[in-house]
Amino acid sequence: MPEKGKPLLNRLRATRSANQGKSAEDEAIRLLTANGLKLLDRNFNTPMGEIDIVMLDPVRQTLVFVEVRVRNNPRWGGAASSIDRPKQLRIRRAASMFLKHNPTLKALPCRFDAVCFEQEHHKWIRQAF
Repeated sequence: MPEKGKPLLNRLRATRSANQGKSAEDEAIRLLTANGLKLLDRNFNTPMGEIDIVMLDPVRQTLVFVEVRVRNNPRWGGAASSIDRPKQLRIRRAASMFLKHNPTLKALPCRFDAVCFEQEHHKWIRQAF
């Protein structure tokens, strides 16, 4: 039965976008774990926002909150440029909630990274914001 209020094409685009986002997150996790980071959580949702990936950098003993961005068309700006100030604020608020839910990690220093996918390339930006 079709979803009311949403044209079929929009639902298909949303599904394709969600699948693309999950695939990008999977690839980002492979990249980060291959570089020594340990996965702690994925898709941590709060009313304030979502954190795509939470990793631990065991060498630096740092908690790493990772935003994954995909851009197929550079016309609208790159993937990294899509992480604007309001998005950064939502991620920071979600990170604060993550720490409230995981008090044993509160003492660790934190950083915010981004893994950006554009066409066939990826870039891991440490301390993106």
